[in-house]
Amino acid sequence: MIKNLPKFLNKVFEWGILILIFSLPLFFDLKTADSFFLPKILFFRFSVLSLFFIWLIKSLLENKIKDDLKNFFRSSLTIALCAFIFSVSVSALFSLNRYLSFWGSYLRYNGLLNIFFLFGFFFLASSAARKDGFLKKIFWVASFSAGLISLYAIFQHFGLDFIDWQTRHDIEARVISTIGNPLYLGGFLVMVMPLTLFLVFSEAKIQRKILFILIFICQVLTLVFTLSRSAWLAFILSFFVFIFLYGILEKKKIIWRTGLAVLIFFIGAGMLFVLFSPAGSYARRWQSIFDFSEPTVAPRLLVWQSALEGIADSPVIGSGPETFIYVFNQLYPPKLTAWSERWFDRAHNLFLDLGVTQGFLGLISFLAVIGVFYFLIARFIKKSSGFSRSAILALGVGTLAYLFQNQFSFNTPATAVYFYLFLGAVSGTAPEIVMSIQASNIKKWRKACFVAVAMVLFTALTWQLIFMPWRVDRFFARGEVDLSLYEKSPHQNYYKLRIAENYFKLALGEVEVPKKRIFLNEAENILKSIIAKDKFDLPAHLLLANLYRFWGKEAAESGSEAQEKFAKSEELFRASAALSPFRQTTYWEWAKLYLVKNETKLALEKYQIAINLAPEVGESYYELGRAYEFLGEKEKAEENFNKAKDFGFDK
Repeated sequence: MIKNLPKFLNKVFEWGILILIFSLPLFFDLKTADSFFLPKILFFRFSVLSLFFIWLIKSLLENKIKDDLKNFFRSSLTIALCAFIFSVSVSALFSLNRYLSFWGSYLRYNGLLNIFFLFGFFFLASSAARKDGFLKKIFWVASFSAGLISLYAIFQHFGLDFIDWQTRHDIEARVISTIGNPLYLGGFLVMVMPLTLFLVFSEAKIQRKILFILIFICQVLTLVFTLSRSAWLAFILSFFVFIFLYGILEKKKIIWRTGLAVLIFFIGAGMLFVLFSPAGSYARRWQSIFDFSEPTVAPRLLVWQSALEGIADSPVIGSGPETFIYVFNQLYPPKLTAWSERWFDRAHNLFLDLGVTQGFLGLISFLAVIGVFYFLIARFIKKSSGFSRSAILALGVGTLAYLFQNQFSFNTPATAVYFYLFLGAVSGTAPEIVMSIQASNIKKWRKACFVAVAMVLFTALTWQLIFMPWRVDRFFARGEVDLSLYEKSPHQNYYKLRIAENYFKLALGEVEVPKKRIFLNEAENILKSIIAKDKFDLPAHLLLANLYRFWGKEAAESGSEAQEKFAKSEELFRASAALSPFRQTTYWEWAKLYLVKNETKLALEKYQIAINLAPEVGESYYELGRAYEFLGEKEKAEENFNKAKDFGFDK
């Protein structure tokens, strides 16, 4: 029994990785507040911890643990990744918010902790990929997972969704499947489609070839239904590159010529579709690809400009992982106020994100990882033949699609895990150092100690990093307001801010004065605790400033209390303006404080500051018009309302 245990654990280890690859994109939990990202991240963490525990036991039983680790850490790709992780760690150590940089933000979870888990998965994937035939299993499992996601998305598009997602997206117009967002769905699919296309060409049996053709068609249809322009462009690029290079490698001109013809057909058909159906949503999306004034393109260009300024401010190590929003607030582009999207916690460009948050140290080390990755692919293709050579090419093209699409987006749990999967698969399939594995005997008592320590760590980490965040998010989804439930959560500030917002909304309603005061006190205490933990939290500053303004207005009969609240409100608006000096909305709200205090001159000064920041933003004139309307100056109000319309703002 003991003799067969290593063989059994090897099987469990391989199947565990395949189950993770297949299940992660499909995983969700409708009972958590974040139904998509958090469940995927927690499932990923649990899988990595479990697989590492299994790997440790089997390696100890086989007496190969030392040699396995030596082989792993002698790989140039591992060294490059270690350099990248070192740069992220340095950036996190000197971050504007070390806590946030380590744990990651709510809804993103891309802090240093997640980088450690991804590196652990890279190690596990590279270990498994050294086994003969495992690479093909990865391709099969990834393609079937993406195929199932695509099939479900097609049902969504035609109104046959059996799940109530409670999402703001119109999922029939732009499908989200189990990924949660059309842009994220498109980003995931373009990574896997080269793998599916490779299986279409490489499978010898006609039944399997037909199966993968059908899966590929489902993926293409889903990609169209996402209406994600960056994913469309990434697909066209990766399709052309893969077909061309695959045809050259296999010395089959018919392959790349046919592929080129298909690509030309897709582009031609798309252009005809645009010409003859100008009112259609697909046509509008295609036409707007290079329309830099389009409502989702123009804001990103402004954000990119701010990101470049942010890199210049801290060029070496950046502001710290997950702190882009702090830099963005400080360098907020005033013209952005003209658009509906005004809050960005990502640059929507992978390299700019890295440059801002991790500086040139992080950016260069990441580019080194990419460079080593493609160097290994090129060398392996040159020295090998057969299935693995073309399969490695497909991984390289899938990564190319990921990098291209992320010039307009950012990492999600599915794309980040698959990116590290591709790195691990290449590292394991194209090893640079071949060492004979010799048994290095470890005494039994030491093995027992290793296993005992591993079990304790596994239990503790599972409780703290998986069960607790999942449990807290479920509390929040149920509307629990007991703050003690959130104290141990790494994302407690997010939860507390939402609870404070709800208390403030209740106070704004028609409730009795005693209850109103209770709600205001609760919101005040929560917001003060948030600011105490994170002095850069702009939403908390603004909400508390507005709360004090409302409170002072309500307490107008009690002169001393009103003045106290107004003074606190003014102090917080001043702090908010320091955190984001070019954001017009802050000055609009600040001006309303002076209107309530009957300090008209100061109010008009704040409105004028907002207008001067970006005179072409019509909403500033609209807000000034409302102020004049409040003051009873109808002519000036009408004049500013008309100016707002002239600049395209009509409310």
